[in-house]
Amino acid sequence: MDLLDFFRGVHSWRRLAVLIDGLPRRARLTLAQADDEELAEQYAEQLEKQRPGPPPLEEYGPVEQRLDRLTVAMESLTVMVASALGGKPRQPAIPRQPETAADRVRKRAYERRMQSLESEVLAAQRRFQEATE
Repeated sequence: MDLLDFFRGVHSWRRLAVLIDGLPRRARLTLAQADDEELAEQYAEQLEKQRPGPPPLEEYGPVEQRLDRLTVAMESLTVMVASALGGKPRQPAIPRQPETAADRVRKRAYERRMQSLESEVLAAQRRFQEATE
């Protein structure tokens, strides 16, 4: 098969994609892609875009809240049973709840407190350095 045939329109791009996907895991192309940092960064960005955020507030009612609590309880039970049997279970993921305006206000207030504390610590470190010089 001539690779130029894909550019000439003899074969479709979909066919090329299918052929590439069918290559063995140890093929040179597959190994080169696995070692390509630029491709890895693109893939990471793509995954980040696909990561679901918290559900919209209007879609998170009492039923969803109960399901989340039930899910957390079941995952915690799984962790306890696996630990009791000597395994090393992974910690369960906590379901993301919708973010309200109050949550955002609390988050901004927390970030301001942390920035203020950081500034205070940095100023104290500078004073200490000046005093010891």
